[in-house]
This record gives sequence, structure tokens and C-alpha cells, in this order.
Amino acid sequence: MMTYGFVDSAKLLFKHVLDFKGRSCRAEFWWAYLFVFLTQIAAGLIIAIAEAAKLPAILSLLLSFGSIALSVFLFVAQVSLAFRRLHDVGRSAWYKLWVVLAAISVLIIGSLVLSMTGDGAKLIVIPLMVVLALVPSCVLLYWYGKKGQVGPNKYGADPLQGNYY
Repeated sequence: MMTYGFVDSAKLLFKHVLDFKGRSCRAEFWWAYLFVFLTQIAAGLIIAIAEAAKLPAILSLLLSFGSIALSVFLFVAQVSLAFRRLHDVGRSAWYKLWVVLAAISVLIIGSLVLSMTGDGAKLIVIPLMVVLALVPSCVLLYWYGKKGQVGPNKYGADPLQGNYY
């Protein structure tokens, strides 16, 4: 049985940034998300320190572009990791897209309803929007935390058995 730690998961995140097939176990998923979170905090701190130091405009511009490039890279890596995590529990990656679209549509429709209603209705519509937008995310969170299927499934080999990567 393989084990995944923080460093292993970060390496796999970079190695499989464009790999939307296969499976990722829970440990790999959560350690990689922690790595991304800490990386984004570090990037934000670097940008804040650079702005406080009043660097020349060209350096600030380069830092900003680097931060944007890093954010795009990490976003793609997280999406591919989420797809592989869903595959590990036997779910199609289309569920992630469905959940995101459901949350966005709730927010759009709720915003339209809010723009057409009075203040009294807003007390009902706003909490309803929040709940309806969060429910699909909670379903994803449940799947991300669920134990993966033991042995191979239709998405690939079990990442906890043998030399998967």
C-alpha cells in the first residue's frame, strides 16, 4: 500500500497538472490542496511586500504577471486533481462541472430575483440563494472525503495499490 505525504502530493500535482484521467487518493488530494493554499498565501505575501517596498514599475508588473501565471497554473492543476479524485470514488468528472454550473445559475437567478423584488423578499431570497449554492459544493466535499474504490475501476488502477505513479 502506498502512502502520500505533503511533498509527494506536491510533486504529483506538478507532474500531473494536465492529466485529467486516472485516479487520486484522498491523501494526495488534501495534501495537494494544502500545498496550493500555502503557495497562494506565499505569493500574496510576496506581492504585498513588493508593493510596500515600492519597487520599480517594471518589477511590480513582472511580479503581477508571475502571480497571474501561477494562479492559472494552480487552478488547472486543482481542476485536474479534482477530476482524478472524483474518478477514485467512481464518479464522472462531469459532476464537478455540474456542481459549478448549478451554483453559478443559482447565484445568477437569485440576483435577477433580488433586482425585481422589494426589501422584504430579500430576507428570504438571500439565505435561499446561499443554501442552494452551497448544497452542490457540500456534495462535492463529501465525495472528496469519501474513501476511494478498492482495486481498479473504470477510471484506472487504485492509487493506493502498487506503483500507480
